[in-house]
Amino acid sequence: MRGKGLPDDPAVRALRLFSAQGVGPRGVARVRERWTFDALAGARDDTLDPIERRVRDALLRPVRGENRQIATWRERYHLLTPEHPDWPQRLQRLPDPPVWLFVDGRLPTFDLPSVVIVGTRRPSAYGRSIASTLARDLADAGVTIGSGLAYGIDAAAHQGSLAASRGGFAVVAHGLDMTAPQRNAALRAAMVAAEGGILTEYPPEQAPDVHQFPARNRLLAALADAVVVVEGARRSGSLITAELALDIGVDVLAVPGRVGDAMAEGPLGLLRKGCAPAVCADDILAAVGWVRRALVDASSVPEYGRAIWEALPPHGALHLDELSERTGRSVEALLPDLLQLELSGWIDAQPGQYYGRAAPVR
Repeated sequence: MRGKGLPDDPAVRALRLFSAQGVGPRGVARVRERWTFDALAGARDDTLDPIERRVRDALLRPVRGENRQIATWRERYHLLTPEHPDWPQRLQRLPDPPVWLFVDGRLPTFDLPSVVIVGTRRPSAYGRSIASTLARDLADAGVTIGSGLAYGIDAAAHQGSLAASRGGFAVVAHGLDMTAPQRNAALRAAMVAAEGGILTEYPPEQAPDVHQFPARNRLLAALADAVVVVEGARRSGSLITAELALDIGVDVLAVPGRVGDAMAEGPLGLLRKGCAPAVCADDILAAVGWVRRALVDASSVPEYGRAIWEALPPHGALHLDELSERTGRSVEALLPDLLQLELSGWIDAQPGQYYGRAAPVR
C-alpha cells in the first residue's frame, strides 16, 4: 500500500532524498535495510530511530517544482534509480550507494569485465603512455575501460579505449550540463559517440566541488572488477579510489614506477601492501579472469559456424540477441551451433549470454 504523501515516481523520491539536509546515501542505505519506502512513509515516530525519521520526513517533503524538474532532466539524460532494471547492481556493494544516476550516452551493461584506470593529473610521458597502452590493449580484449575524465592518466586511459573503438565510461564529480575540465569536452563527446557513457550522481546543473571528488571515487571503485593505479603521489586521489576498492573486495593493481620518483610513491605503496603489479594487459586480464581473444582466418572455421564467426567482432563479445539479428537466425536455431563451436574451441561463451571469438583447440 502506497504511503500517504509518497510520490509514485522513484526519481522524485530520489530528488527529495538528495535535496534534504542531514540525509546522505549512507543513511538512506541503512534505512532501506529495514524498511521499504512505502512502509516507512506510514510508520509512527515511536517505531523509528532519528535517522529513519529524517529519511521518512525527506521522502514526504515535496521539493518545489519537482515533477517539472525531473521531466526536464529526462529530456536531456537517462535518469536511473535503484528500482530501474538497468541499475548497476554492483553499486550496492557500497555502504553508501547513490540514490540515483544520471547518464549521458550509453550505460555499460557490466556483463563484461570492467577495469578502472586512475592516476595523477600530472603524469610523466611514461605514465601517460602506459595508461593509454594498457587501456587500448584491455579494450581490444573486450574489457570495458572506466576512469574519471580528468587531466593526465584519466584522459590517457579514455584515449586508449577510444583507440580500440570502445567508448568505455567515465564517472564525474559534477552535473552533466558541464564538463570539468572544459578542455576534455571533445574527449567526452568522442566517448559518447563511441557508445560510451558519462555517469554522475549529481543533478545536471551542479558544479564540481572539492568534497564531491572522493564521493565520485567510490562509484568508480564499485563499478570496477579491477582498479589499476598508474602514477600518483603518496596522497594522490587515485589512492582513495584504490583503498575504497580494497574495502569492497575489488582487485587493485599498480604499475611499478622508478624508485625515488614522487609519482611512483602511490603505486609502490600499494605494491608493499600486497597489490599485484600491472606490467602489461595480461596481468590485468588474469586478475579479472578474462581470456584474450585470438584472431583466426574465417576460412578455417567449419562451414556450419562460419556465418556466426564472421558476425562476431574481432575483439570483445556480442550478445546472443544481437548475434541473432546479425545472422538472421533465431536464437533457438543458433544455440546448437554455438554449443558445438564452443566445445570445439572456436568461440567462448561469457556470462550474460555473450559470445566472442577464441583461439581454436587443435
